[in-house]
Amino acid sequence: MEGRQPKRRKDKYNPYEIYEKDGKYYVSFRNGEKEYKDLEIGKNVYEAFNTFELQDVSHMNIVDRHLEQSEIWDSSLYERGISERGGGRGYCSE
Repeated sequence: MEGRQPKRRKDKYNPYEIYEKDGKYYVSFRNGEKEYKDLEIGKNVYEAFNTFELQDVSHMNIVDRHLEQSEIWDSSLYERGISERGGGRGYCSE
């Protein structure tokens, strides 16, 4: 694929971007002085970076789908438990 990678969701701790241009592979990042730098890398390194990015996206999707994003307090868990059981305390209807 020539040019920039497809726009992917990135982890906020992922400070780089990879791309291919004219048959060469590059990684772009900001250095300590906030200047953008492009560094030519080999195909194996490019593929490793690409794999890491895909794993990050997969992990972020799992977190979004399966982990609760709100704060959980004892009181909210108690209220949720009461509402799911039907509202009674220690009462069994059977």
